[in-house]
Amino acid sequence: MTVSYSAPRLEEGQYTRFVELALNHTRWGIGYTSDGELLLFTAAHSRHDVGIACRDLEDLATLLAAADGSLVRLPPPGRRPHAPTARELRHRAQEARDLLALMTPTSLRDHTPPPRSAPRGGGSPTAR
Repeated sequence: MTVSYSAPRLEEGQYTRFVELALNHTRWGIGYTSDGELLLFTAAHSRHDVGIACRDLEDLATLLAAADGSLVRLPPPGRRPHAPTARELRHRAQEARDLLALMTPTSLRDHTPPPRSAPRGGGSPTAR
């Protein structure tokens, strides 16, 4: 029994295509491995958490082109918009109320304004 820890060499045409893909898709780490019978081509994007694995090199080429077209439309990692959960929204609202309470003078918080009295001079203010 022979044990090998490295993938077999690709055939000349496959090797040329493999190198071509690696040079055209520089944001991807492209490699291959073998289970002793079949090859497995893999690619991992350097900026996004995306990986591809398939047994056929032309399938890999098709998937890389499609993925590149889709990944271009995504914002860079770490800058993706975050939709807040209901719990986060309630927490934000409570923080805003707490902050407003801290910023409002105690005299205004604890004091209820007196009811408005009748205008001076008697009668309606429009009757003057």
